[in-house]
Order: sequence, then C-alpha cells, then structure tokens
Amino acid sequence: MAGEKKGEWIFSTCGTSWLLVSPSGVVQPTDGTEEQVEEQAKAIEGSKLVDFGVSWPMGSVVLAFTNGCRLLVEPTSHDAKYELPFCSSLCLKTE
Repeated sequence: MAGEKKGEWIFSTCGTSWLLVSPSGVVQPTDGTEEQVEEQAKAIEGSKLVDFGVSWPMGSVVLAFTNGCRLLVEPTSHDAKYELPFCSSLCLKTE
C-alpha cells in the first residue's frame, strides 16, 4: 500500500436527530440518560465504515458499518428549537 494514506474518519453532527440501528436493537438520544445512550452507541466503536449515503436537499446521512450497524442522521423541523444549524461534518485524520 505504498503511497496510500492511512488514518481515521471523524464524523460529527450538531443540532440534528440521529438513530443507530444495531443487531441488538435501536438507540436514539431519547432512550435514557446521556451516559446510557453513550454506552449503547459504543456499538459502532472499532467497526469500519463500509457504505454511506447522503440525501439532498434534506441533508440526511446514512452510515453503514462492518458490524451490521447503521447510523441515520436526519435533520427535522423539531430540531430547529435548539437554534443550531443543521450540520454534519466528516474529516480525515491521517497518519
């Protein structure tokens, strides 16, 4: 793999709803305390991204992982109450 870049992708979102579908169930931000949701969302830690999709103009993002999990980030009018822009970002951290 000479000449290839290695690294990790970092995906973040702000002011948008999300849903994590895993083989063990569905996780969403309203499923308990912040600590409980963070623990359940660890289902995607260490897995690799195998596919993604972006819907325009809504701005929905779907990320699919090697362990069968799918993360759906979908802006809704309900999220507008937080007065934050609907945004997601993806950046590459290379070695």
